[in-house]
Amino acid sequence: MKSRRSARAAKKRTIRVPDFVLPAAIIIVIAIIIAGVYVLSTAVTDHPAGEFDVFVTACTEDDGGLDATTLGITLGTTTKSIVSTIDYCRSEKLLVEYWCDGQMMKSSDLECANACFAGACVDMVYE
Repeated sequence: MKSRRSARAAKKRTIRVPDFVLPAAIIIVIAIIIAGVYVLSTAVTDHPAGEFDVFVTACTEDDGGLDATTLGITLGTTTKSIVSTIDYCRSEKLLVEYWCDGQMMKSSDLECANACFAGACVDMVYE
């Protein structure tokens, strides 16, 4: 008899969460992530030419450093966040190249001989 009472007591203690709580929580988390990415990307790309120095505990890049002919992504970790940058064209012939210098993430403005397209210096742009 005790086992039935325990089961009934357990059922009475169950709290039902309204159906809208989980979707609302997911939407809030997504909104926070989007806002954080926007703030980080604005802070990273909104700097004067060649003046981006961020101290990180670890820094990696996929294009091997100062390589103007390859679109690169540079990742750094700090004690509070992950910083991600991607090479981009500031103008038709000016490339902003991100790279690692030990524990520093840096940027350099590189003048392309012909054109800058999709985050890399290219020989020709086909129209």
